[in-house]
Amino acid sequence: MQLEVATWNVLAPAYALPSRYDGVARTDLDPRYRMPRVESLLDRLLDECDVVALQEVDAGLAEWLTGVAGCSAVWAKRPSSVDGAVLASRRHLLLDAEAATTSDGRRTWATAQVAGCLVVSVHLDPEWPQRRLRGAAQAAELVGSLEDVVGPVVVLGDINSSWDRRTGQALAWGGFEASRVGATAATNGRTRELDVVCARGCTLAARPTGLPDVGTPLWLPTSDLPSDHAPVRATVTWDGPALAG
Repeated sequence: MQLEVATWNVLAPAYALPSRYDGVARTDLDPRYRMPRVESLLDRLLDECDVVALQEVDAGLAEWLTGVAGCSAVWAKRPSSVDGAVLASRRHLLLDAEAATTSDGRRTWATAQVAGCLVVSVHLDPEWPQRRLRGAAQAAELVGSLEDVVGPVVVLGDINSSWDRRTGQALAWGGFEASRVGATAATNGRTRELDVVCARGCTLAARPTGLPDVGTPLWLPTSDLPSDHAPVRATVTWDGPALAG
């Protein structure tokens, strides 16, 4: 079996504030210009991938996905925020779709079965205990929720951490292996590894984002990449019958 997957933090309009993006042109933050570019890139991803995991999706983009884009989708909205995590597919009906919230009420994840593989879209806190941000604890909670799942599992999303740090290692301790691609985002004017594609019970091969090495000075979004994260694409394979069609 094989699936083409992708994950992308689209940067919710509520967070695309000039005060947070000193090195970005105002037109590249203005939702009137930026969101059509987001939708255009999403349209291509949905055409080319079996399932797409998204983060920082607000109500407007969630409606676009199920309406204009014609997707099967599940939106796990954060209780105290305008945005949430999404799984969307134009090729498949998402089965057993569920939205879950972490016990601290801060973050969410969305899950669904796609062709016999459980796919998860997640967005976690940074690991910043002094501000009560506990990404590693949230990752451990996610791992616990997946403990009894039989069959291949793929976790995609923005974990606000590199795989080597506590949040990534909480997933590794749960039996997940990451396919690392280096820099996936540029925040505060520098490239970073913040997004993950990892799997259990299957093989995962991710492709580089095209961003320069971690630590390189760079401001996003731009007219070509309308978010401060780049999409990460990967191929998932496991033993099983071939997909029809």
